[in-house]
Amino acid sequence: MSGHYQPDEKKILPHNNLKQAASLMAIAGLMDPQQACDEVVSVGGGKGFSTFYGYYMLETLAKAGEYEKAIDIINTFWGAMLDLGATTFWEDFNLDWIPNAAPIDEPVPAGKKTYMAISAPIAIPDSVTAFATGGPQDLPHGCQIMY
Repeated sequence: MSGHYQPDEKKILPHNNLKQAASLMAIAGLMDPQQACDEVVSVGGGKGFSTFYGYYMLETLAKAGEYEKAIDIINTFWGAMLDLGATTFWEDFNLDWIPNAAPIDEPVPAGKKTYMAISAPIAIPDSVTAFATGGPQDLPHGCQIMY
């Protein structure tokens, strides 16, 4: 039947410059991890990162050997939440919000906003935590890795 899905057909869609899609493609073996990082995942650092898909993005960075970039993104993206008063990580967060953001645990100054979101834990790939030599005391913003 023409025009209908055939089980033996495979169609791989492009990542469309989405960090989540490129990361999942790299992990699934549909894209080279270094290519995924060079073209999409590493571009702009933590901009465009996702709290929930962040694990897969960090895993892709680790598969490409980009451990320093992974640590920098953890520091920038999740660290910014902590700087704004998060006690766990928020479901929705955008680095573009930071210039106009006020900490959630302080009065909001004129012209600033407080961003509240439902929080969730983050999983960091073992390959990235292994790279963070020296133990939890060397992690950004006083974070500790819990197993």
